[in-house]
Amino acid sequence: MRLLRVYRQTVPVANKTYAQWCPVSRALDVVGERWTLLIVRDLGLGVRRFSELQADLVGISPSLLSGRLRQLTEAGVIERERAQYRLTERGTALLEVVAELGRWGLELMPDRYEAERRSTLQSRSVLRYLVSTDRLPDHSFTVEFQLDDGVHTLDIAPPEQGLRPHHRVSVVAGPVDRSVDVRVTGSIDLIAQYRRGVIAADVAFADHGLTLDGDERSADLVTQLFAPG
Repeated sequence: MRLLRVYRQTVPVANKTYAQWCPVSRALDVVGERWTLLIVRDLGLGVRRFSELQADLVGISPSLLSGRLRQLTEAGVIERERAQYRLTERGTALLEVVAELGRWGLELMPDRYEAERRSTLQSRSVLRYLVSTDRLPDHSFTVEFQLDDGVHTLDIAPPEQGLRPHHRVSVVAGPVDRSVDVRVTGSIDLIAQYRRGVIAADVAFADHGLTLDGDERSADLVTQLFAPG
């Protein structure tokens, strides 16, 4: 019993801390809990209400979501305004970490997501991390994806805006009220398989796979943005 009391005094388990003098452990004290980085991921796509977050984070309970949001707010990662949650500047800086995790996790994804938990944000989030940011063009570029779960628009901002590569990439729900460079029709499963190198370009973009509607230069750029490697 004495040893147990000493352990609890040394490492405050109730506060969920690693109690280490290390920036990695301190960061994990804030974002290392289950669901936390997924909340950051979803808020990276725009402001969300509590009910929207709960609907998109399939499987999280209301009480657990409330607790995670409170912790992130206290840590200065998110803020609440008019019943909506948004990332702060400090929280936005985390998106680079989330993006790297997403790219690292590409090899862990199954070929198809029928058995996976789905949400209305899933394709938008996955598309964002499938883009090879080291192949971004030196100009703005817009791609409309007509996928099996709806329409999503990928926007790549021009480099002169001074954004980091990942921050140049955004995906919004639905079509946009302006012209796009390319339209891609098909399944996000095929895009992910092509990006991971599971299938070749001539298979992915076959008549019964993915189709590209745009000029040759723009279509080639799309294949480069999602190419393996």
